[in-house]
Amino acid sequence: MSLWLAATPGTAGSPNPAPLQNLESGVLHTLSVPLDHHHPESGSRPIRYELGRPWQSGRPAVLVVADGQQYYMRPGAASALQKEVFGDDLNVVGILSRGGTPEFVSAALDASGRPDWQAAWTIFNADQWLEDIDAVRRAVVGPTGRVSLYGRSGGAYLVHQYLAKHGAHVDRAFTQSAVSPALNRELRIPIESFWEELGRQDPGLQTLLSNTLGLRPADRLAILVTLQRQHFFVAADQLRSARGALIRALAQGDEAAFTKARLDYQVDQILALCRSTDAVPQMVRELELLHPAAAFDPAPVGNVRPLVDSQREFLRPLLDLVAERRIPAPAFDLVPAHRLFDTEVFILAGRWDEAVDYRTQIALAHAYPRQLLFIANDNHVFVDLDKNGVRSQMIRAFLRAGLGSPEMDAALRATEPLRWREHEEAPMK
Repeated sequence: MSLWLAATPGTAGSPNPAPLQNLESGVLHTLSVPLDHHHPESGSRPIRYELGRPWQSGRPAVLVVADGQQYYMRPGAASALQKEVFGDDLNVVGILSRGGTPEFVSAALDASGRPDWQAAWTIFNADQWLEDIDAVRRAVVGPTGRVSLYGRSGGAYLVHQYLAKHGAHVDRAFTQSAVSPALNRELRIPIESFWEELGRQDPGLQTLLSNTLGLRPADRLAILVTLQRQHFFVAADQLRSARGALIRALAQGDEAAFTKARLDYQVDQILALCRSTDAVPQMVRELELLHPAAAFDPAPVGNVRPLVDSQREFLRPLLDLVAERRIPAPAFDLVPAHRLFDTEVFILAGRWDEAVDYRTQIALAHAYPRQLLFIANDNHVFVDLDKNGVRSQMIRAFLRAGLGSPEMDAALRATEPLRWREHEEAPMK
């Protein structure tokens, strides 16, 4: 089975007109947008964006999209992304979204300073983020100008949501580890396979973990978050052994090992964030990332799901609103993707991605008429691709020259040794 689904080259990537304003690199540009795009009379708040380098007329623009649970797009980050990821031949525009903007967060709090979850949903649901992205697009290339998009993980999901609504304004979109919850549900692929994998690895580990969680109820949430975050920090081929070692250490009461894991995986910072009002945008986006996948449907008794079980606790107020039908259940329709004949889409997936099942990426790629899918023998953060310096090469070649170009072909040849091949698959350690 061919896992590299190429498309023929076309006209995508045409140069954009000059921006509507004098855009400087490293400067935060402020743009006023409605608090609620569906009700502009509700007032406006500022979002910000910055360039990685001074705008160069005639070169394509790429908007860097992050969502509520991502923090790599901060003031000053655009120049580093320009240098390390995109190179000098693109106009890189980093969007500092409403999710990281205090003016929006404060509007989602009640008079006592606590989250008003109904208001939070109104302010931070996907439609609002999509219209913010489009407002930035219009600001930098004009009402009819076209851009390229880049996003990863939850930001990649936001890119695909944007394509469904405003794809006519997009030349190219590069997404990596794109969360695709509706496809999880449609394909009957659980959003989380931790418990099943643990049983295949060693059924005794399931017993150890269940017993440990029962004996340490006060630490249950911290243990779940530690296990959930482990795969972001451990190489794919070492994950099983590291997971087993952590569970055994917890069962033995090895507090030093637990403390080290919490430090290494930034667990306490995550817990502190999730309990603060700064996490309100993140919670809304997490609901949109998990609910369409049927993540919160009943599971077999005794199953431990670090991601879902921890998120259920964090998202309880929003889940209650969905159950009471006071807010809609999040959903996503891929049908508009079938009509994007003038947009090229590159989907980078990791075979050993713990957060995004690679099979959903295959289905996602097939939704677009002009696409390329690359499944790397790698994990969610593409440690091996970055170690070999080829992920950036793929991104640059695609966004500059597009599918079927000599530059893209050269980048694919460079990444070929890191492609996942099912017949060569070796078990993780």
